[in-house]
Amino acid sequence: MLPSGCLSHGDRQAENDRFLSVGEETVSDDWSMGAMMWILGLDGVGGVARGWYAIPLILAISLVYSASRHESTSLILIRAARLVLTIGGFMLAVLAVLLILSRGG
Repeated sequence: MLPSGCLSHGDRQAENDRFLSVGEETVSDDWSMGAMMWILGLDGVGGVARGWYAIPLILAISLVYSASRHESTSLILIRAARLVLTIGGFMLAVLAVLLILSRGG
């Protein structure tokens, strides 16, 4: 006997199926696309695409990391630029993979 308020596995599965089924699409598909739209700032809320906040953050991280490793200003700027491209490229690659996966492959 289960304590009050607990669902058996079958009841929990039925509850999940009922919650996730919305016509032919599932809530999880809508959620992933909605999350991607939110990250990109295309949901119409806030006015500024949230992805733009990554640019100053990447610049700051790159400069601080490079400055902690090198003494020369020119070497700091060269290494920071390389790190900006590396981090930005990686983030764009992950974004592309997530967009492909959210569209169903």
